[in-house]
Amino acid sequence: MAAMSASTHVCNPDQVRRHDHLTDAAKLVAVPVFLAQLAFFTYVGLHRLVNGDEGFYLMAARLISEHRKLYRDFFFLQMPLTPYVYALWMKLTHQSWISGRVLAALITTLLGTLIYAHVCRLTRSTMAGVAAALIYSSTALIFSYFSLVAPHSLANLLIFSAYLLVSRVPSSSNTSLAFAGLLFGLSVDTRSYLVLVGPLFIWWICHCSARPLWLRSSVSFAAGFLVAMLLPLYLFVLSPGGFLFGNLEYHSLRSGSGLVGMWQQKLFTVLQALIGGPPGNGIQASLLLVISFAFIFSIERDKYVPRFALLMTVAIGLISLLPTPVYPQYFVYCFPFLIVTTVCLLHDLCAEIQSASGRLLAAVGCVVLLGIYLIAPVSDLRHYLITGEGVPGLERARDKQDWRVQRILEVSRAIDGLTRPGDTVISLWPGYLFSTHTVPLPCLESDFSLPVAAKVSPEHRRLYHAFTAAELDEEIANHRTQLVILGNENRLMHEIAKPSVAATLQSNGYELVQSIGDTEIYKYTAKDTP
Repeated sequence: MAAMSASTHVCNPDQVRRHDHLTDAAKLVAVPVFLAQLAFFTYVGLHRLVNGDEGFYLMAARLISEHRKLYRDFFFLQMPLTPYVYALWMKLTHQSWISGRVLAALITTLLGTLIYAHVCRLTRSTMAGVAAALIYSSTALIFSYFSLVAPHSLANLLIFSAYLLVSRVPSSSNTSLAFAGLLFGLSVDTRSYLVLVGPLFIWWICHCSARPLWLRSSVSFAAGFLVAMLLPLYLFVLSPGGFLFGNLEYHSLRSGSGLVGMWQQKLFTVLQALIGGPPGNGIQASLLLVISFAFIFSIERDKYVPRFALLMTVAIGLISLLPTPVYPQYFVYCFPFLIVTTVCLLHDLCAEIQSASGRLLAAVGCVVLLGIYLIAPVSDLRHYLITGEGVPGLERARDKQDWRVQRILEVSRAIDGLTRPGDTVISLWPGYLFSTHTVPLPCLESDFSLPVAAKVSPEHRRLYHAFTAAELDEEIANHRTQLVILGNENRLMHEIAKPSVAATLQSNGYELVQSIGDTEIYKYTAKDTP
């Protein structure tokens, strides 16, 4: 009986209806909140140093727009939705780095505005919503990774939108729950391991629905989810082996520790996320976690939505530990939910203070905490936008300006000047070829298949569109292309392929024709061949 009573209080329908609509003030402020975030995230997107993963995401989007299929026609190591969304966007706008970064900024802004509106609904306070938007925009992991052409911002927008609809149970209709399931499924289409959050969604729906309706509500959510699974199912049918290799087998091979392992590395990464600098800001993560876990049990039972947000934070945080290896930026998926929890908790606690002096003291404390949070990432902003110091992926770069969009476009223009439309080019990083009129050598559409190709049988390599460093050398020795670009390789490509490729170029008639920063462009000259 006690459990049933607690459940009734936790999911009080009156509380849900009372928080269903934005106040007029919140609606009015929503426009400047959206525009301010859009301006900030667009600025960051246009200046943020390039992450190596962006190269293969953009190349995949381009190949999709050219009617090629993921997994069947070229190797891809993630779920499929991200390149399809960017391919559609670039069909409507322009195929360029700038266009991709602008879409990332727009997605990030939409998520920030949803967080603002959600906190305003829960707290009935526009000031709390603005504080949530400020915290969101100033979070180092968010502005440094949501601004990239990558799955992070898109997956977060989708799963947070699903959470918004599910959090309104029991007032949610079956249609809205089906849409929530669709959004959740699309987030899984973007990042596969998010599927493990599904049981939490179902549990919350059942927990908060009236007994006769919980089954229908759960079925509606599941039906929406299954609709979202049609895209990966279609691609799986086209190429079962390629789909499974890109989403499972590759990830079990790349580290040598299986699909889930390297627990010491995972523990170190968690500590880095809570303590250290780039790629995250430990002060920010620690502040949010300490406040949330310190006060979550002090609020009234009917303040149920912050509890759901905290459950989402914990679930996604634990799930983010599963990939091997783990990187600090994986925990960015927790922050939207953690921000909601923290801001709502502080607002509710301050609202319960009766004395004027107590309220003043609480307000001063909140302002101080917010000030610390806003100041903490200033150095991170400088690192990601200007110096590149400590930025993951740039440790080896002697000239970090090679990772600026402008420098990459300079290399791309040089490639176009040395080739004809449709020429095949070898580049150990596909980002250089994305905006050119050339095509990458087959099996080099991504810079991730080659480092694990030696662990796969020759038959499977052909099926999965991968080849080894020795096979790449053969392609160069047979002069399959006139142009080879060395630069901006990922770590494994730099260690495994670049040394042998450089030696092969020198002995097979290729000469260095242009250097841009540390990027080298080689061209085959037949008269120099022995």
